[in-house]
Amino acid sequence: MTLRAEIEELRRELAGLLREAETDLVRRYALQNPPRRLSLYRRSRMLVGKVLRKLGFLVEPWLPGQRHFEGSEGARPFIIWALGTERETLRIACRGFQKLQPALSGWVPVLVTDVADFAFYTRLGWLVE
Repeated sequence: MTLRAEIEELRRELAGLLREAETDLVRRYALQNPPRRLSLYRRSRMLVGKVLRKLGFLVEPWLPGQRHFEGSEGARPFIIWALGTERETLRIACRGFQKLQPALSGWVPVLVTDVADFAFYTRLGWLVE
């Protein structure tokens, strides 16, 4: 079967499904506001922003600042990846990293985990994902 024949067959199948569709459901789930084309002003602002970012005039740094975080704005993220770890094992590892934290003064620990123990992480003063 050629590509053109496959496309025609799919179009016929789609037209058949459209004929069988319940008009109630089609009306209920129809798009109310179709996406609009961006105005010339909006497109030009986006273009100017892209150019300024490329030239380095517009910099959007990632600031690791939270209310409970104490550190410099120039600190870099230090990712601790802990997916699939037991809660108690993770707590032991976090306490170990906390002891190393004074030696890592230019770094901000960011814990990536699937263990929901946010009160513990907040007491550490870490960012959590």
